[in-house]
Amino acid sequence: MAGGAQGGSPFRGHGIGRAIQDFTWVKALSFKPKFIRYATGSYNKISIHLGRSKGMKIINTYDEMWCKAPRADETKLVPARPSDAGEIMALLKRDSRYKLWKGFYLEGWKALTLDESLLQRLIKEKRVYVYFDRQGLSGVTMLIQSKDKKYVTFGNTIGRDIKTLQLVLKEARKLAGMLEGQKLEMVFPRNPWYKKVIKGTRWRHDLPIWMVLLEWRRR
Repeated sequence: MAGGAQGGSPFRGHGIGRAIQDFTWVKALSFKPKFIRYATGSYNKISIHLGRSKGMKIINTYDEMWCKAPRADETKLVPARPSDAGEIMALLKRDSRYKLWKGFYLEGWKALTLDESLLQRLIKEKRVYVYFDRQGLSGVTMLIQSKDKKYVTFGNTIGRDIKTLQLVLKEARKLAGMLEGQKLEMVFPRNPWYKKVIKGTRWRHDLPIWMVLLEWRRR
């Protein structure tokens, strides 16, 4: 994603979030946003300043991790079934860091509310993978893959505990390799806890998201 303001460019976005990328602030402000959700980068710092000057409240930040996909023939992650939706939502809400997600699912330019209806659609599209151990469903990750299959982005990745989450992160790399992905990205809220978790998983935590989301209501 490239950051920069260009007059007259389309204002891209959908749902309750509006992605600001190559946009005009006049167009953005016409939606009368009340909250700003942002990531790092010089252009985003300008956006933060402008947003605050208009009385917007900052909600959260996100980081992307990245890595290359390894060659793999199998993974411990399996496609979620429609009947798994309840357990998946319970696992997501059980995690104390769930509030950092604010219930959102980032889908390219879209910021959608992750509810059971959206989850069922993602499951149907085989974009939700889960991990089972002796205690049952204990890990989940959700993905988006580009049309050329080269890029695979994971989001809303949760584990019952740190050890399980680290396993899911490692298995996500294998899964992407099986899906013919080459460059992998993992989206996480910016929080020191996540930096500790990813150590030893071969994910690198140095790729900021070049995107700003303005919201005009909370969900």
